[in-house]
Amino acid sequence: MIELTPFTEPEIVLAAIKSISDPIHLGLHSLLPKTRKQFFESQGYPIDKALHAMMTRYELRMYLAAAHIAAVEEKELPLAGDYRIEGLANCGLVINAPGFILRVLKCPNNKLPRPHSQERFEFYQGNLFAFETK
Repeated sequence: MIELTPFTEPEIVLAAIKSISDPIHLGLHSLLPKTRKQFFESQGYPIDKALHAMMTRYELRMYLAAAHIAAVEEKELPLAGDYRIEGLANCGLVINAPGFILRVLKCPNNKLPRPHSQERFEFYQGNLFAFETK
């Protein structure tokens, strides 16, 4: 298993996370319209973005569990197996896989959510803005 670092080439990272990122992408692609139609449109309700995000996160968690990526709530003990998904506040998921951790976060316009905690700020600094020095 390759160890991923902030300096790992993007192609290597994408190949390493493909077994998890593909189900996430496919799940979101199918679940976003499903949750909108099944609740809001079927009831004639206006779309509530926060509720829609929460429903989609839950559906994605179930979708990944059906794909044999075990899902647990953040405060529960991890399940045996290679993968674990934990719920985060504000519609996020954390996926712990062998050799890496993925975070699925909700934010408009394809931007990163603002770091409202010191932990998130440090995560961004340590993983997104690391540059080799000469």
